[in-house]
Amino acid sequence: MQRVKFKILWTLLASLLPSVLLAQDFPPVTQAELTLDTVPNYPDVPAAILLKRATVRLADATTGKPSSLEILVRTKVLTEAGKEAAQVAIGHSAGTRLVQFEGRTVLPDGSEVALDTSEVFTERLSAADQRFLTKAALPAVEVGAVLDYQFQLQWTSPHVEPLVIEDGVPIFLAELSYEHPANMRVDHYVSGPLQLTETRDRTAKGHIVRLTAAHIPPLLEEPYSFPRNDLVTQLMVIPRSVTRNGQEHPILNDWSTVTRPYRELYKSVGAPDREIRAIANYSGVGNFEIEEEVTDPEERFEKRFDTSANLVPKDPRERLENVYRWIRDELASEGHGVGVGRGTLLDVLRAEKGTPAENALLLQAILQHFKMPADLVWAVDWRDGFVDLAVPHPRWFAKVLVRTELDGQETWLDPSDRRLALGHLSPLNEGTKALVLSDPPEIVDLPISAPSENMRRADIALQLDDEGRVSGRGRLALTGHHAWIYLGVGPASRQSSWQEWLDERLEGFKVENIQVSHSLETHSLEKQGIDITFDLRQQDSDVLGDEVSLLLSRPLGPSRQRYTQEPSERRQAVQVSYADRDEIEVLLRWPEGWSLDVAPDDMDLKTSAGLVQGSTEVDEEGRKLIYRRVFEINGTRYEPGAPFEALRNLYNALEPHDAQSVVLVLD
Repeated sequence: MQRVKFKILWTLLASLLPSVLLAQDFPPVTQAELTLDTVPNYPDVPAAILLKRATVRLADATTGKPSSLEILVRTKVLTEAGKEAAQVAIGHSAGTRLVQFEGRTVLPDGSEVALDTSEVFTERLSAADQRFLTKAALPAVEVGAVLDYQFQLQWTSPHVEPLVIEDGVPIFLAELSYEHPANMRVDHYVSGPLQLTETRDRTAKGHIVRLTAAHIPPLLEEPYSFPRNDLVTQLMVIPRSVTRNGQEHPILNDWSTVTRPYRELYKSVGAPDREIRAIANYSGVGNFEIEEEVTDPEERFEKRFDTSANLVPKDPRERLENVYRWIRDELASEGHGVGVGRGTLLDVLRAEKGTPAENALLLQAILQHFKMPADLVWAVDWRDGFVDLAVPHPRWFAKVLVRTELDGQETWLDPSDRRLALGHLSPLNEGTKALVLSDPPEIVDLPISAPSENMRRADIALQLDDEGRVSGRGRLALTGHHAWIYLGVGPASRQSSWQEWLDERLEGFKVENIQVSHSLETHSLEKQGIDITFDLRQQDSDVLGDEVSLLLSRPLGPSRQRYTQEPSERRQAVQVSYADRDEIEVLLRWPEGWSLDVAPDDMDLKTSAGLVQGSTEVDEEGRKLIYRRVFEINGTRYEPGAPFEALRNLYNALEPHDAQSVVLVLD
């Protein structure tokens, strides 16, 4: 499913519109709207939405009319900051046509200024899946003005994206309605906090359902909350079936109905058995080199698939690793969702790129050739929010995975993400509901990685010399999701990025001789990882000669309290990207004639949200100490009240502990 702001909107073709977008058919602006200068109960809001109206008309095959969506938004500007409401941004993608776009500003004296097409611009966001953003600035905006804009879109299918109600400012009235032909069975699903008033009417051609809400408070957006879509009220229109010639044809009746056309489509893009056998043999070998001088696409394609089958490893793990790694690394992934579009799997191979579904289909075909189980799985991205698989709809999903079995264990494969090792999921997918395209389809929970799988560990060995300068050697290791994040940095800039990162976090030290390595090879690591080693030497300006003070929580600390709200004030759940663990171990030695003056206090706190542990082991005779610190967050969702307080208490304990220094003095 696409992000809400990019839903079902098509490219604005200014050349097809008149030179001035005439402000026609807007509801009359009342005197009360013109004179409104504050909103009861919300005196400080910069603007208010006076009317938000959305009308969906579902396609009627008998008349040939397509589906359409009409949106009207009227906003009152109350302060200088409220002028930002004049900036209209509409996301759009392939498949939907804009047939109307109008805008105007009504000034406090009642005069109107229409939006000109010269003030409308379209920006391409993604060439792969044809996503765009159309921007317009409503004209002559001033405090007290009323802003109107409306648009209409048309598309051919009966599928409709969810309609969102709340906004960042109060809404006086929201009206959502949908119309459908008499031969179509339709219902709707509402998620979110608002209670909507519903009315139903029969028309000459079908039915209309209206849902309204008044005096809607502004959306409460607290830091570290769940995605916006999880906080708002949304209406999803669900066309269940249509009756033609006395026979009912299902549309979104259940998951079997929804997935059937996709499963048939996926079969149509498959390659013949001979080609799949050759591809499987090649990919199973693990020899991924291609002669650089071979530049012709067809010749490159032919040279790939001429390897003898007897070279394929017999060990199932090695074979699976080879196949997965080949598709992950050799085929680029483009687009979003569960669709296909390149033609056949052979076309995907020739282009050396495919959609997430196409790459998953190729992986499935090769695994099945090797007699390994392989199910396609539709997966969501939790950043999209609002996913309820009780409502069957293909646009919930962001990508396609493959489920197989290895060593008797269920194993998940994501061939569209080059940062993932075998059997690992992106933090954007794990822990979410997914749909296995079996017959019948199966709803499953994707696994969640343990904190110890997503770790940052720093090992630092420091030596104080006779002149009072500290120097040493460090190692930083990142695994799991921590590595996944940083593996997005290209190899050319990876070392320079880590230089900047360490310089910032090891203040007072000169960091040199950085060496960075990373691994996705499951033969050796079984999870994605990054390893950084470096030398560090205290800056001349920080050398005192008779005293040294060090903050041992660096480079992973010192941590700060990020959840500054009091538990009694928190209204929304906190979203943590993934459970993780930080470990620090510092070995510090000093020469004869120096002694330890101050050492960090030990601590050990465990809550339902995780733990904070710190200890300092001192060997006065051996003139050394070992400092250890562990910080672990064990979940991803913390509700208001006790769960939020438990999370906050971890940071309350960690912040002062991380701020403690070790102090050595010259005797």
